[in-house]
Amino acid sequence: FITFHDGPDTQSPIIEGPLSGDTTIPTIVAESGCLTVHFTSDLNVACTGWIAQWETIVEEPDDPTFNISPSAPTCSTSTVTLTFDNPLPCDSVYASAFDISGQVNQTITGITPLNCNSGEGTQFQMDLSPGLNESSAYDFDFTYLFVDDCDNFYILNSSATATVNDC
Repeated sequence: FITFHDGPDTQSPIIEGPLSGDTTIPTIVAESGCLTVHFTSDLNVACTGWIAQWETIVEEPDDPTFNISPSAPTCSTSTVTLTFDNPLPCDSVYASAFDISGQVNQTITGITPLNCNSGEGTQFQMDLSPGLNESSAYDFDFTYLFVDDCDNFYILNSSATATVNDC
């Protein structure tokens, strides 16, 4: 018997099956992005087996984008808000995922999710030390390791700039 599931395991919805014998299997499409093929052998009969042709199309996710508020911080701003275009896992937005460049080396002293619901959020507060205390453009670069439902890994990057003009 062979059964096809639309998802990462046999608890996912069945697309087709169980099928057995000389049945011609129709084209199977897993809308979830994951396909589980569950084969159960008949212990009483030994046959030649089966052959499958497999084609997969996996669309890579887009890099997240974010903006910084305030976009034109005043001198010595030590807290900014990051707003992402799509929800990210709250535990994936942390200090070492960012690089900040500008006139003065900055240390991220903390990142706090502001709207974390069901483990995901779009807004995060970033605390900086010593603060944006030089007139300059500050570039915030973010690297995010995204794992899809089929355990494919993607390294996504994005950046945003805030400019201080009043120091």
